[in-house]
Amino acid sequence: MPGFVEFSATTAPPLKQLFPHAADDAIDLLNRMVAVDPRRRISAADALKHRYFKMDPAPTPAGQLPKPHPREEEVLGNGGKRKAEGEEEEEIPMGMPKRRRPGSEEPDGAGGPKQALDF
Repeated sequence: MPGFVEFSATTAPPLKQLFPHAADDAIDLLNRMVAVDPRRRISAADALKHRYFKMDPAPTPAGQLPKPHPREEEVLGNGGKRKAEGEEEEEIPMGMPKRRRPGSEEPDGAGGPKQALDF
């Protein structure tokens, strides 16, 4: 088979070594979640019942979690592009080509070497 690469078997490092500051319950849950054998892997329902989620400190209430900063395009409301002074915003349906600017030599949709590209 062309491009075949044979991998050598390697032993994964212990999760406690990768996450030395994690609690033992966290390591146990991670080990169960990343088990390769699906018969040994913990189900989502059982994972939510794991003792890790019952240990102190309790989770932070949702209302007290930090909020992400809004993205620039959400603030500007136009895909993040700033309008030039006096420029009107053009609505363009998805998948539709942009219309040519006034004064262009070729009509909308015409091809050819003189066609300017609008980005």
